[in-house]
Amino acid sequence: MLFLLYLPPALVDLLVGSFFFVATVRMAQSGANAVVVSAVLTVWGLCYMLTSLAAGRLARRVSAAAMAIAGCVLMVFTCAAFVFVPSLPAIYAIMAVFGIAAGMFFPAYLVFTKDVANGVRRSLHVSAAEYTFAWSLGLAAGPFIAGILWRAVGWQWVFALDALLAVITGAVTLLVVRGGHHEVAAVRDPVVEGAARRPDLARVGWLAATALLLALAAVRGLFPSAAVVERVGEADQGIVLAVICLGQAVVSLVLSRGGSWMYAGKPLAAAGIVGAAGLALFGLAHSTVAYAGAAFLLGLCSGFVFVYIAFHAMVHPGRAGTYIGVNEAIVGLTGILGPLAGGALAVATGHATAFLVLAGAYAVALVVQTIVHARVTAAARRS
Repeated sequence: MLFLLYLPPALVDLLVGSFFFVATVRMAQSGANAVVVSAVLTVWGLCYMLTSLAAGRLARRVSAAAMAIAGCVLMVFTCAAFVFVPSLPAIYAIMAVFGIAAGMFFPAYLVFTKDVANGVRRSLHVSAAEYTFAWSLGLAAGPFIAGILWRAVGWQWVFALDALLAVITGAVTLLVVRGGHHEVAAVRDPVVEGAARRPDLARVGWLAATALLLALAAVRGLFPSAAVVERVGEADQGIVLAVICLGQAVVSLVLSRGGSWMYAGKPLAAAGIVGAAGLALFGLAHSTVAYAGAAFLLGLCSGFVFVYIAFHAMVHPGRAGTYIGVNEAIVGLTGILGPLAGGALAVATGHATAFLVLAGAYAVALVVQTIVHARVTAAARRS
């Protein structure tokens, strides 16, 4: 069942979205400056990056499943810690442990499910898009549900729900492992078979992802502080952050239909232009509707990039484990640097200017990315 296969990453990213939301908003409401607020995500990113690098290299078919389940168990303890150790300084330590738990889960789960869908191999571009769609919906639901629960009964109940979802995730993962989901090599995938004749664009994807995720991590760190200034409530903040992931989900569905997007340079560049526009609109926005529009544009861009790097990590089976680990390590590294850079910019120039600077920097990175893509593909044609 595809539903069971993609449910665990969706649920874990729901946890990630709610953790990020509650931790940063609590810090922002305490009066902390943007650097202190953003540092919460930096701590998570550092631990996630280091754990992902190790998990991507160590995970094997059987041990990967055990590692993913162990990550779920550790998430339950972090949820309890948030409730029973509610002090603001403790948030940094708890987010560090949560980064380790998430870093154990995602690379390991993707390694042991990358070719599997209810016992039938699916076309790789479909699997990459479906996987991105699943976790994007989860990440969208996280801040949305957290904002509603916070306003209704208090932020502590967010983590009570998260603990239950972590238990369900571990159980579903175990069910997937024991339920006959196994790799089948009989069905041909022309995309994978033709990969040897195509350029290896994983490194181009890493360049695109690094630039985008730096900006995206900065936005996630900056927005709660900007929202306090603009008097955007907790529930509306959750909606804005959810819209980013809804944009990702929309793009994932479109890309699952196939086409030439996996190797063409123009779609990747077009996605980057849309993302730069979204970042600029964040700097110009003064209302929930405007922030939501900016978030949707940014989500369209990030959705394309995420499917792109997932595809190019998995299209080379012999390097998939390493490439998946690098993908997740980039998420962690940018989670370290993005919030710090965004927070420092906001302190120095103000929130609006910080968003505009991010848009400009991303536009420059987009030009570099386009040039590199053209050179890599040209070199592949000559060889």
